[in-house]
Amino acid sequence: EDEARAYKKLYMEENPEMGEFFDHVASLTSSGQGLVETPGSQMLRLVHGKGAYPAGCNQHFQGPVAFGACEALFYVSWECYVDKGTALYGSRPQFFIHDEIVTAHPISKADAASKRVAEIMCERLQRIFPHVPITETPALMLRWQKDAEEYRGEEGKLLPWEYKCVNTLVAGLQAAWAPQSLPIPK
Repeated sequence: EDEARAYKKLYMEENPEMGEFFDHVASLTSSGQGLVETPGSQMLRLVHGKGAYPAGCNQHFQGPVAFGACEALFYVSWECYVDKGTALYGSRPQFFIHDEIVTAHPISKADAASKRVAEIMCERLQRIFPHVPITETPALMLRWQKDAEEYRGEEGKLLPWEYKCVNTLVAGLQAAWAPQSLPIPK
């Protein structure tokens, strides 16, 4: 607790404007509930109960990101089901995890469709945060994994990240076998 207090004191010294912010949220939630506006969206959220104050503080930071990500999900879905002129048409949203839109694509369109999902996410968030550079890196995978990364083949085309794992394994096996001069199957 002493360490936490020391960090809080340092934080407040480095960011004196946060005292006003915390006082403002405290005034909104002093009765145990309050309406907090999500910046960038004009949406109001009712925060209540024992968690009203921390939820009110968090809403100012997490709320705009959630709003932008949900908007992106709407536009991705629109292009998947309605807009025949886009790389996403025929793809299907599978699930939405916090800030990640997971979609299934026809393999022939996976590279372009994945790129389009990333573009939409950036467009929607950039609208809410015009002063912050927004970037997004798509990852293609055969089954969802949180640690998946972007992996591009020699031609620059997005490939399932599992291929990178297999290629790394093969390279390791080749290195292990090479000193023994064993033939490596192709």
